[in-house]
Amino acid sequence: MKLTSGRPLKKPGYNRENKIQNLIQSAVKLAVEPFDDNERSPGLPTLTEIADAMETTLLRARKLLITADFFTSPTSRAVQKLDGEGWSIPQIMEKLGLGQASVYSYLPYKKGAYNLPDPTLFSEQGKRYRERKKVIAELKAHRSMQDESLWLWKAVIAFEGYIFQTSGRGKDKIGATKFKYEISREAGASGRHYHGIGISGFGNEMWIITQTGKKGKSISRSTVDLAYKKALQRMENDGRVKGPKALGIPGAGSYLYPILIRFGVIASE
Repeated sequence: MKLTSGRPLKKPGYNRENKIQNLIQSAVKLAVEPFDDNERSPGLPTLTEIADAMETTLLRARKLLITADFFTSPTSRAVQKLDGEGWSIPQIMEKLGLGQASVYSYLPYKKGAYNLPDPTLFSEQGKRYRERKKVIAELKAHRSMQDESLWLWKAVIAFEGYIFQTSGRGKDKIGATKFKYEISREAGASGRHYHGIGISGFGNEMWIITQTGKKGKSISRSTVDLAYKKALQRMENDGRVKGPKALGIPGAGSYLYPILIRFGVIASE
């Protein structure tokens, strides 16, 4: 009988590497969007709420998100810069006036030390979020300009695949439906004709995809333009857009309403 060498495992079946991988994935899922200098969309959980949901400490939740490139702040950048320059933990503590635990929490888990998964997937998610954030800022900056409609469609394209939810009824959002959409490709071959400026590689039609995964209703770019203009007018006149029906676009309003809220066109109530 062959004997195995080494000390017996204290926790048979426990795998630290897998545990950390799962925690990173959970933290990213709860965060939804990266913490970029603590800027967040309304209604998303705070770092404390994420830590509470994971039944862990705020410092560990932050470290997990930093590892996934889902958290950045002036302090995290300063700590990581000094660490990259070869400063020791005590030196960083003294330089920045931080405790040891805080310094470690601003440094990512090292892939070589913990056999962590390639962070490319998480980085891509963070990159996509930042691109979406940038295009919304551009849309706002181009308001009332000749190319406003172009930037609106760029925003629509940027949020392709993003999960939205219709408003539903009442406090409990009865009847609310989650959905995403897909943009038609190649304006000349698919997508409805549009007289404005096109975007290379994309058509001028969006297809609503519900939780079943099948394409449902199609909405033309012209309809998106109309909803956008009506929303801006309502916001200017009344300071609000009271629900999808206020857009005056039967059939498409329930889908375009949450999209325009996410774009910052309609104030979230």
